[in-house]
Amino acid sequence: MWQEQCFIANLIILVLCVQSRRALLAAKADFDAQNTLLLQELPRLYDSRIEYFQPSLQAFVSAQVIVIHAVCFLQNFNMQNLEGGNAEMLTIFRQFN
Repeated sequence: MWQEQCFIANLIILVLCVQSRRALLAAKADFDAQNTLLLQELPRLYDSRIEYFQPSLQAFVSAQVIVIHAVCFLQNFNMQNLEGGNAEMLTIFRQFN
């Protein structure tokens, strides 16, 4: 009786080992396929960052230069108008600069 139970238990263990081995091989094949794909795609993705960020950074810097020039122009324009006109307005303007 106990020999039959041991045989059945060993048979179940053997079946579970075979199933686990198949699952392991399937997972390993899936991992290898995804790893190969990542090894091909990641360098391209990493290199394409320059194509994306360089124009974005250049546009940001250009916009910043335009804004700074506009602010400087307005300050000079206001200073010239205030110096020729009202001294009280010139004093108020200088308080904020």
